[in-house]
Amino acid sequence: MFVPDGGTGAVRIAFRGADMVLDADMTVAGQSVPFQAAVTPSLEGGRVMWTPASVTIGGTMITPADLTARLGADAAAALAPTSVCVADVLPAGIRLRDLAVRDQHLVFGIDGSSRLNARGVRAVGGCG
Repeated sequence: MFVPDGGTGAVRIAFRGADMVLDADMTVAGQSVPFQAAVTPSLEGGRVMWTPASVTIGGTMITPADLTARLGADAAAALAPTSVCVADVLPAGIRLRDLAVRDQHLVFGIDGSSRLNARGVRAVGGCG
């Protein structure tokens, strides 16, 4: 997902429903403008997927569909889901089974296998 240049200060993270909301200020024409990007997290093959749900700039919310309708293919590319491989930092014997936003937290569900021995803990998984 594209996040514009010109951000100032810290990025704040909050949760709203099933979405994770990134909140910051960006400078446009010398003015500080509040910027929020809401993404819906999901899990796919050991990867955490971040699917854009909405963007709010200066108090105006724009959905990905609205932005694509207004700006075309460039907006669609900027709003494509992104992913981060998490399985490659976990022991091979641990598998991520689900991911959800619950009670203002990002919660991962995991399963372990019999491979969780000394050798299995040292070997890491992967996303393929």
